[in-house]
Amino acid sequence: MDLFSIGHTSRNAKLSYTDVTSDIDLDNADHFFEKMLRSKSSPEKTVVDLGCGDGLFTAKMAAFNQRVIGIEPGWTFHTACQRCDQSPRQNLQFRQENVHRTSLDRQCADIVISRYTPAVEAEAFRLLKPKGQFILLMNGERDLSGIKTRLCSDKPRVFMQAQSETIIDDCLNAGFARAYSKSFFSHDQLESRHEVIAFLRQQLLLNELSKTNAEIVEDYCDAFPEQRILLNRHRIILVAHKSP
Repeated sequence: MDLFSIGHTSRNAKLSYTDVTSDIDLDNADHFFEKMLRSKSSPEKTVVDLGCGDGLFTAKMAAFNQRVIGIEPGWTFHTACQRCDQSPRQNLQFRQENVHRTSLDRQCADIVISRYTPAVEAEAFRLLKPKGQFILLMNGERDLSGIKTRLCSDKPRVFMQAQSETIIDDCLNAGFARAYSKSFFSHDQLESRHEVIAFLRQQLLLNELSKTNAEIVEDYCDAFPEQRILLNRHRIILVAHKSP
């Protein structure tokens, strides 16, 4: 089952869906990403995860594929290794390497995935076999736009996040024959100002909590009913196909 339609090859290609089953939540990007990857997996395939983080998602895919390799340059690589040691499967491996230029052989993978790791299109193309697929999940340009507008008005760089058209162009420029993307919009519901601050720090929007920033966060939170503070989210899923 191919959840993305085929047949569009131009830079203006639009996404349409075919054969989308009823158990897929189209409003949940992470859920849709996992379901789509499972539908493309098989016991004969090799999957490479560029920027695998703590390896939790990567380890899941080992149950559906012949071989799964996670690449992570950061400190979470050690957590991934522990997960690998605890796994009963022998087809799971993690490597601490640069995701933009790994030591893996050219054309070694049937599927390359990346979750929230930017600018890996060229390496994905190098790693993929002919007819291989690159599946990407990214935060979009409208992610957290409500609080960013207030909190980061003097920092335009925080708005320089992925746009669907840009990612498609990057994939085509890397050599992919065709690429399709879909935007997902949702809200994260938080229950207190402290949760909002912790979340924004994880997103690197609050490197330090100045008095001004604290007031901005307070004003934003006060606009919502108690225990229902919403942060808007924008995610993009892209699938790029390598030619035969």
